[in-house]
This record gives sequence, structure tokens and C-alpha cells, in this order.
Amino acid sequence: MTTTSAEESATILLVEDDAELARVISVLLERDGHTVRVAGSGAQALQMLGLTESDGGERPPVPDLILLDVLLKGPGGYEVCQRLREDGRMKAVPVIMLTVLDSLEHTLKGLGAGANDYVTKPFKNPELLARVEAQLRVKRLQDERDRAEQALQRRTKELRALTARLAEAEEEHRRRIAQELHDQVGQNLTALGINLNIVRSQLENGENGPIAARLEDSLAIIEQTTERIRDLMADLRPPVLDDYGLVAAVRWYCEQFSSRTGIETTVEGDDPDPRLPTAIETALFRVAQEALTNVTKHSQATQVTVSVTDKGNLVRLVIADNGVGFDATDTPPRGGWGLLTMTERAEAAGGRCRIISGRGKGTQIIVEVER
Repeated sequence: MTTTSAEESATILLVEDDAELARVISVLLERDGHTVRVAGSGAQALQMLGLTESDGGERPPVPDLILLDVLLKGPGGYEVCQRLREDGRMKAVPVIMLTVLDSLEHTLKGLGAGANDYVTKPFKNPELLARVEAQLRVKRLQDERDRAEQALQRRTKELRALTARLAEAEEEHRRRIAQELHDQVGQNLTALGINLNIVRSQLENGENGPIAARLEDSLAIIEQTTERIRDLMADLRPPVLDDYGLVAAVRWYCEQFSSRTGIETTVEGDDPDPRLPTAIETALFRVAQEALTNVTKHSQATQVTVSVTDKGNLVRLVIADNGVGFDATDTPPRGGWGLLTMTERAEAAGGRCRIISGRGKGTQIIVEVER
């Protein structure tokens, strides 16, 4: 007989109304390294598991495995098994039924009630131990998988929170740069332009022609630089987004995009009412920006439609183009970094991003965010 290691020892609930058989099975399992709790009836088993109507307060611990006799006094084995499976805590606990009923009909009935395995009495000790170990092995693997999934969910949540903080820090950095451009560089250029205009006014007509020409060039450069700084400030943090909301900001950006690229854009929808939280508005606007950048780089599109739909508790942003498209199953897909950035922004805002595309069929970027 092999002895179970401490790491593999389990707590087993044995539900058996034959006291002598219960003693024999208990000794067998305890010698194999397990802890055994015994219930002499179905009612006692339900009580020990905290599944009776009178149970209140803290629930008892869940066993690792249940050995369940079919022919019990009170609630029979089938009924007890069904009650177990109706309880959320017990759904994953393996159940092995013990019975003298060896017909296929009874076997199927037991499995239909939720049992994982079926052992017919009388049984040989090695057979029972092997079946117990097989079910415990499956249970350990399931528990390990559940722990891994929970750890993955925690890590995913942490990464989303980190991405959200990084996005927030990025927006704050953009605001500071835009403010610095406005307060320092912009004002300095304005002051320089005023001074040059004063100098120009002091020049007599027709005199100092070369100097006057250089002066006019300098004023033109200042004007161009000022315009460029205004554009940079708007790209860094468009005031229209803060002042008027998502759709107004997207419409403004699409006008700039069309003027710059020659690609026709259409904006559909109205701003959600009430307005979305700032973090969500910003995330959706940045997704639209990134999507339009991808259109310029990769799509060869001539038309783009951007739509915002408010469905109460769900807001949907769709950017669709009539470009060449791509195979969405490609790894990495064309424009992979931009697509990854859009996905991360959407998830950081608590939403999700889907990409629908095909060669020659254009591309749709769909972002859905709950309020």
C-alpha cells in the first residue's frame, strides 16, 4: 500500500449507514494519509455540510471528496448528491457513490445526480483507494487551475489599474506641456512679434529696404510658429474635449484630419447625456486618434466614419474605414503597436476593444465601455 504525502492528504466525508463498513473504510483511508469524517445518514451529511434549512452563521469547511452510499436512511444518496450540486460551494467536490446496485440503470442514475464515479459493493480495497486517488488527482488539478485563473485575474486587474494610472499621468503631462507652451513660449512669441512691429513702425518708408524685408520675414516666421504651437497645444490636450465633450472633440479632430490627409471623414452621434467621466472621454478620444493615425499609415482608405452611440449604460465608439483591410488573425497584425495601444486604453477605462477586418474589406475598430 502506498502512503499519501502530506501535500496530497485530503479531508474525506464518508456517508455510510453501515457502522462496521464505515469503520473499515475509515481505517483504510486514514492509513493512506487522509482525514475522514463520518456521517451515518443523509440527513447528518447535509447537516455536517451546512445544507439544512436550520443552518445559519458560518458554513463548515468543504471536504475534498465525498464517499456517498446510495441506500441511506432519510434522504437517499441520489437526493443528497443532487442537494450537493445545487450548492455553489459543493459543485466542484468529487462524489463517489457506493452501492450494491450494480445495474447500468442505477449507475446512470447516480451519474445523472451529479456523481463523479461509482463503486459497487463489495469492493476490493486497492480498487477503492485507486478511485479515490484518481478523483483527488483531478480535484487537485482543478484547484491548481482555479488558483492560476484567480492569480491571472488579479494580475490582469493590476495591469489594467497600472495602465489607467499611466494614461492619467500621460494626460496630465500633456496638459502641463500645453500649458507651458501657452504661458511661456506662446507669450514670448507674442511679445517678440509686438517688439518687431514696433521696430517696423519706426522705419521710414523706403529706407532700410533689406532690413525691412528681413523684418517682414521674421514676423511671418513668428506667425507660422505661433500657429504651429496652437496646433501642438490642441493635439496635446484639445480644449474642446474638456469644454464640449467627446463627440465635439472627435468632430474637431476629424476636420483637422481631413484637412491634413484629404481623407473624407464623417462623424455620427451625439454626446452621451449625462457626460461620461473624464477618464472615459479621454480614453475614447485617444482611441479615435490612434485609429485615424493607423488609417493614414496602413489602410489606403478614402473614407472614414466615426460614430458614438449611447445605449444608456453602454457607450460604443466605432471607427470604420473603406481601406485595404488586413487578416485579423495575423500575428502580429499590421499596425500591431497601434492596435495594442487602443486595446490597452479601452481596457484601462473598463471597456473592451474589438477589431473586425479582412483583406479588401476595410477595418472596424469597436470600443464598448460601461458607464
